[in-house]
Amino acid sequence: MRYSVTFKPTYNAAGLLGRVGSLLENVFVVSALTLFSGAFAPLFGVTGQTKDGNPTMQLVYLAVYAISAGLMLLHLSSAGRVLRSGWWVVALVLLALVSVDWSSAPSITIRRAIALGGSTLFGLCIAARYDTRKQLALVAWASGIGVAFSLFVSIVAPIHGLGLHAHGTGWQGVFVHKNSLGRAMAFSSLIFMVLRTSRLRIPVVVYVLLPASLFLLIMSRSITSLVVLVVLMLALPAFRILRMRSNLQLLSMLLATISLGFVANVMWYHAGEVVGALGRNLTVSGRTQLWRLVMSAVAQRPWLGYGYSGFWLGWAGPSAGIWAQTGWMPPDAHNGWLDVLLALGAVGLGLFTVVLVLGFVRSVRYLRTHSTSIGQWPLMFFAFLVLTNLTESSFLVRNDIFWVVQVALTVRLGIALRGHQSR
Repeated sequence: MRYSVTFKPTYNAAGLLGRVGSLLENVFVVSALTLFSGAFAPLFGVTGQTKDGNPTMQLVYLAVYAISAGLMLLHLSSAGRVLRSGWWVVALVLLALVSVDWSSAPSITIRRAIALGGSTLFGLCIAARYDTRKQLALVAWASGIGVAFSLFVSIVAPIHGLGLHAHGTGWQGVFVHKNSLGRAMAFSSLIFMVLRTSRLRIPVVVYVLLPASLFLLIMSRSITSLVVLVVLMLALPAFRILRMRSNLQLLSMLLATISLGFVANVMWYHAGEVVGALGRNLTVSGRTQLWRLVMSAVAQRPWLGYGYSGFWLGWAGPSAGIWAQTGWMPPDAHNGWLDVLLALGAVGLGLFTVVLVLGFVRSVRYLRTHSTSIGQWPLMFFAFLVLTNLTESSFLVRNDIFWVVQVALTVRLGIALRGHQSR
């Protein structure tokens, strides 16, 4: 009698390689998101409120673009779905690229428009590879890194973590400015609040990261970011109302709108007292004068603007006139809508508004089909984005986490909702 002996492998080599590859991909995405958040920018020699223009950082960004392109090539089967869901985003990037034709600084426009394209490619790569829940987890990891290191640096090495600014000393952590830290911490707080109320209930989020984010937000003395977070927390009940499918929904929405309107009127009536108590004035730290001057500049090139990143070039660009008249040197219009107008005119603003509205509509539909608290995440993000850009500027910014997340969420939501309809 013959016996044959077969040896069964104790592990699946292909499966192991797949898990290792997935882990490396996750590490890459978290690292790139951390970079795009602005954390650790001072380590690269960045001292202003912009995060590029530095040769070392440009090389790092190019590496991110190249890896993103490689991942997209490895997963070509997902490219078709991504393009069908995100062609409005691609059209907006193409407009930024062709704006070199009328830009007031063509060499800068082409370089920064390519960077915008690379950042968009990274966002599309995330949309192709990760669903909305996984995206939230990856962004939470990146935010947690920024929180941990900012807290450590501000306490252990205050010479690097604290900065003297126009309204006194404020913590800036591993970011370039207190407002950058404040905006990042408001964003982190929002993320960790969603995770706190989810089924995950991760202890480190509930008892460490969320309190640390709120503490850093307060210590940054960034009033705008704090107000945005408070408004979003007050708006949470309205998000839940959107899940209701009866006539009670309309009544509830009406009552909520009336209540918010009443609160807004009371706050506006007492605005002088509130703003004065915060050490500010009703010119919103000088922004209203800036906005009037920006609108005058927009009127000179209303349709196509000055080209992508073709306006705020310091004393060497069209921004010189505004700098001379304001007596200070703002790096942007401190308003996302105005900066899109300056860059790409009414045509670009219209296209960007379509992309933004598309994200909002898809977020509401996603909320209504997902009963968990994570279902609120996309809508909360887009609300945060709009509120932040009333007095700051993070719309359509190259190498920026908010543009990357906007692209990733908008495209992925379209893919998810299309799949939901097909079932």
